[in-house]
Amino acid sequence: MEEKHVYFGVVKFPLRLVQLDGIEVWGNAIGADEPDETGDHAADLPPLLIQYEEGKFYCIEQKEMLAALKRRKVNAYPTVIVLKETADYKRFMKHYGNVLFFIDRT
Repeated sequence: MEEKHVYFGVVKFPLRLVQLDGIEVWGNAIGADEPDETGDHAADLPPLLIQYEEGKFYCIEQKEMLAALKRRKVNAYPTVIVLKETADYKRFMKHYGNVLFFIDRT
């Protein structure tokens, strides 16, 4: 990637804040590769990558995983926040910088 990015995370992030543009959440079938939050392998799942841009949060990768978490009614999930612009960083820190809790995944 040629652009500079700032990464904020891994934080416990409320999934209700993520925009659902182009994400199918209410499908009937549950796929076999869907994350199982109650299973032993839940700790092995990667954090979500969420981009903060112009005051909104977008899922930039792992849309199927986000949809599965939403179907399972998971409230918050380990997430890495990606910021591109200085204005986005300032806005993010003003509104969310002191609210989100970092997760120690070690």
